[in-house]
Amino acid sequence: MVPYLGDFAEDATVYMPFNTFTSDNPSASSTITNLADGDIKVHKDGSTTQITTDGATVAINFDSITGNHLITIDTSAHSDYATGSDYLVRIEGTTVDGGTINAFIGLFSIENRFNAAAVDLANGTDGLGAIKAETAAILADTNELQSDDVPGLIATLDAVVDTVKVDTAAILVDTNELQGDWANGGRLDLLLDAIPTTAMRGTDNAATATNLATVDTVVDAIKAVTDQMVFTKANELDVNTQSINGAEVIGDGNATPWDGA
Repeated sequence: MVPYLGDFAEDATVYMPFNTFTSDNPSASSTITNLADGDIKVHKDGSTTQITTDGATVAINFDSITGNHLITIDTSAHSDYATGSDYLVRIEGTTVDGGTINAFIGLFSIENRFNAAAVDLANGTDGLGAIKAETAAILADTNELQSDDVPGLIATLDAVVDTVKVDTAAILVDTNELQGDWANGGRLDLLLDAIPTTAMRGTDNAATATNLATVDTVVDAIKAVTDQMVFTKANELDVNTQSINGAEVIGDGNATPWDGA
């Protein structure tokens, strides 16, 4: 009976062990000769045509043990190894205990009896393998956070918060001083009241506005008088003297002398 080795994934490597015995005593192991890689024949789905490049190699007396042999088949070696097919493996023209042997030694399939869900689950890209890798990465990141990142970040945040608290307290003190009693003896509201123009400080000081209007009137009157002054010579005011001690002055100060009437 030819053993069925199982259903394999596409491009998998198939290991096929077999044994050889003496012709007169099946319990006695015997080596095999005349078995080269080319003597291994692989048939797809019962076809009599062999796969030309079957990827099959043989190790005779595997691990130096007489009569134990191992055939290895790389199913990525040829496109004939495809999903949904069965493969018969046989040896041809080999010698065991002086006799020539042609024998089927095994059968396997490629994703012909696969549970698709099980394949996807075991897939290294998007199945359990991927989940395992991602879980390991998450665990590494978590351990890193627990070891140094989070404590360091918390310590930094604590220091920043403490600094903000100190600065806030200082700002509060300064604000209270502004509203109550400045170091220069004044208060913000009193300083605002001292500003003389309504354009700068608002319209809440009617007395100041009235006083300013009076000052403006007096200044205008003074200006009307000073506008009449004449300076023919720089920095010397032109003046005509009409009387001295109540006596009218006669003459022009030149050809006609000055004389009081």
